[in-house]
Amino acid sequence: MKQYPTIPKVIRNVPAYAFDKLDGSNIRAEWHPKKGFWKFGSRDRLLGTDQPTINTADALIKQKYEDDLSKIFRQERYQEVVAFFEFYGSNSFAGYHVEEPHEVTLFDINVYKKGLMPPNSFMKLFGQFRYCQIIILRKYNKTLYSIYQK
Repeated sequence: MKQYPTIPKVIRNVPAYAFDKLDGSNIRAEWHPKKGFWKFGSRDRLLGTDQPTINTADALIKQKYEDDLSKIFRQERYQEVVAFFEFYGSNSFAGYHVEEPHEVTLFDINVYKKGLMPPNSFMKLFGQFRYCQIIILRKYNKTLYSIYQK
C-alpha cells in the first residue's frame, strides 16, 4: 500500500497550500471499487491487533467516510485509491494516544497512476467533508520553512 510521500523542502513558483496540523497518527486506507476500504495502515505498517487504540481507525473511517467517498471515487472512475487520514483524540500527541474517543479526518488522496491529488482538486471534490483547514495559500519561491517565519 502506498505510503505518504515526503514533502519537498523547496517550493518554486507554484501555489503553496498550508493546512492546520492535527496532531495524531497518519492512517492510510486503500480503496477498491469491489472491496471498498479494505486495507488499513499507519505510516509504515499495516494496522494489527497489537495496536489496540489506533486499530479502531478502520471502523471510524468506514463509518464516517466509506459511503460518501466511494460514491465520488466511482463517479470519477477511480480504480484504486489510497486515502490519508489523521487519527487523533483530544489528548493525542506525536502519535501517542490514550484511551478516549478518537476522530479521523481526511487530509489527502492518492489516485492510482495519477499520484497525490493537487490541493485545489482535493478541495473541489472533497470540500463537503471536514478536512484539515487551510491556513495559508500563496505563491512562494522560498523553502517551506519560510512560510512560518514572520
